[in-house]
Amino acid sequence: MRRAIRDAALELFHERGFDSVTTTDVARQAGVTQRTLFRYFETKEALLFDGLDIHDWFASAMRRHDVSDPYTRIRCGLEDLADAYDAHAAILRRHYEIISACPGLEQAQSRHNGLIDRELATVIRTSFDAPSALAADVAAGAVLGLMRPIIRAWLLCKLEGPMRPYADRAWPTIARLIDEGLACGAGVKTSVRDGTSAS
Repeated sequence: MRRAIRDAALELFHERGFDSVTTTDVARQAGVTQRTLFRYFETKEALLFDGLDIHDWFASAMRRHDVSDPYTRIRCGLEDLADAYDAHAAILRRHYEIISACPGLEQAQSRHNGLIDRELATVIRTSFDAPSALAADVAAGAVLGLMRPIIRAWLLCKLEGPMRPYADRAWPTIARLIDEGLACGAGVKTSVRDGTSAS
């Protein structure tokens, strides 16, 4: 039932745009009452993101590989994430198209991105014994700054084929960005008093 409701919602969002669809429309399309719909989904936004929690995929991929070498751990995690993108390519692309067409969803997408940022920073901080939380944040930001344009281009079908080969090709640069980000972050001293930073 949950999947049927979600699929009905995605179909309507794709056809009409997220803002033009109501939960009443979704319930009617799915052949259920609104009460049944809200038993599974608290909000219309929840309908859109259900089953596509990239943060959960990311966290699971990063924690799956319990290896001592931090580079291997992160590389294997990114490979698993790329495989998940490949396995769900069609629905991810439809999902991205819906979000891109609705500026009002940018805040929700930003929240999801923030969770991924923090997850990668945590993995880097613990795996590499980062000198500070800031250093891990800098490294994570550098890595995701490289990854997100690649993912966006792939979702828009500007890159052909599966995601995995692009992740593999990006790895040498990702490894370097981790090193440079940690080194850069380690060289910044943060003032507790005024929140400013100075080298």
